[in-house]
Amino acid sequence: MAATRRWYIYLVCAVSLQAVAWAIIALLRNLLGSQSTVSIAFKIAVILVGLPIFLVHWLWAQRLAGGDPDERGNALRRLYLYATLAGFLGPFLANCFDLLAYLLRTFLGVLPTSRTDTIGDALFYHLPAILVLALMWLYHWRITSQDAAAAPETGGSGTVRRLYVFGFNAAAVTMVTMAIIHLIRWLLFQFGGHAAIGSQNMGTLAAETARPRLRPTDIFNDELGRFLCAQYDEHVKLLATYDVNKWPNPGARPGRDAVSAYFRQSIIRVYKLIELLRQLGLRSGTVLDVGSTFGYFAWPLQLLGYQVTAV
Repeated sequence: MAATRRWYIYLVCAVSLQAVAWAIIALLRNLLGSQSTVSIAFKIAVILVGLPIFLVHWLWAQRLAGGDPDERGNALRRLYLYATLAGFLGPFLANCFDLLAYLLRTFLGVLPTSRTDTIGDALFYHLPAILVLALMWLYHWRITSQDAAAAPETGGSGTVRRLYVFGFNAAAVTMVTMAIIHLIRWLLFQFGGHAAIGSQNMGTLAAETARPRLRPTDIFNDELGRFLCAQYDEHVKLLATYDVNKWPNPGARPGRDAVSAYFRQSIIRVYKLIELLRQLGLRSGTVLDVGSTFGYFAWPLQLLGYQVTAV
């Protein structure tokens, strides 16, 4: 009976705490950014529902642990604590890594051109997660230390602690090893790569033998293809008015160059769709375009005589 009760309490605590923690992170990100009221209201609802559930069950677990040393040293309680520590520490390190990598790439001037988010966007996105996850980890680490002082970690409890420690040690060693390998490759390229290529004129040879890049009109040279190419050229011109800051996720905002390339790559998709419709004898009618982002299906279909509803 006691084991069933422990499973119930700690499972509810784990699920509700994770839901509340990430809802708080998402809420802070939304408040610092520009999100809809509906999105913010959803996060608040999760917090208002999940937080009381967690507090009731966690206070219950603490009361049981405070009155029974065996309960405090139980392996299932230690499993919950160390699993929670791991669940917070992993994302904490990931957000620290992503933020530091972004700042270093920005400082060194090697940020991909497809990235249009600013340093402020990166800070507003990662810092809420770093702050909330750090506070959650520190609280549970304090509880774990108090439990270890009151009930030494032996048997199953000691195994759980060792899995936590050795697991993160293994992950850290793997990351450092891979980083050293990539750094050595980069250093070897810096010292030997350019000289080897220059001595054999590989760069000149590659430039002379490379095929010229084909334009879309070189591939789609019939009447329909030329029409689509012309329309997408007009579509690309409108990207000058595209506000990248309105994209929902700052970390995944496509740049204008990326969107432009995607438009031209979409020509074959629209071309094949219209070709299929014509083969089926459907040269007019009503079309529902679901998931239309920039209208690259809806626009040419509408101009060709179809009645398009884009959602």
